[in-house]
Amino acid sequence: MRILRWILVVAFVFCSIESDAKTSKEIQKEIEAFGEALKGKEFYLRASILRVSARGRFAIGKATDATNVYPDGNIYYQGTIEGGVQINTQDPAEFTEEARRKLLAAENNKAAVIGLDRGSKILIHDIEVEDDETRIQITLPGSYYSEIKSTVRFKMFDSVNSFDDFKFMFDKAFAENEYEVLRNDRTVEINEGIGSDELVKLIGLADYKINLGAKSILVYGDLRYIFEEDKLVDLN
Repeated sequence: MRILRWILVVAFVFCSIESDAKTSKEIQKEIEAFGEALKGKEFYLRASILRVSARGRFAIGKATDATNVYPDGNIYYQGTIEGGVQINTQDPAEFTEEARRKLLAAENNKAAVIGLDRGSKILIHDIEVEDDETRIQITLPGSYYSEIKSTVRFKMFDSVNSFDDFKFMFDKAFAENEYEVLRNDRTVEINEGIGSDELVKLIGLADYKINLGAKSILVYGDLRYIFEEDKLVDLN
């Protein structure tokens, strides 16, 4: 009888855990709802986006979107180029060089490698959610650039068990604010007393420089760096 009670307890706990876990279809619906809210919104690229595309306005051919985000957050550039040659690398420059070399050697080549650099402002215009991957289609903002399109593929493996897992992957490819991608590899440290020229070397040219005799102000967006005798004394 005691053994039966333990079996019932274990079965109850297991069923409770199972009921709390979301099915893949439920997760897909959450991602779809998230994607619908993204359409028409602008983001900044955290990583370069590559695409092997047919050349010419009326060229016919299947394009290869080479940017793939995996559940661990790593980004791989993968694609099958001319003659069935496959390229798989985490280095966008390496993918581009190898793909262009293969395409150049191919006869009657009508394809080219195009890319959007990290930090580019893009517009999300569609999303497709399936069991094995989620595809977010992007383009450059503005009617002049609307022909330049690509797709970022998010690989939906078994380790993607929640919407948060997908959001982790999404945040590896896109950022809402430009400052989030300006310096992905390090945090710039600015100390009191730094000179204006040194500050510019660290964070780039200011929007405005205001000269007030011994005092000067460098304006970056909503931030004002205040210098006296060319030494940083305040920030507001």
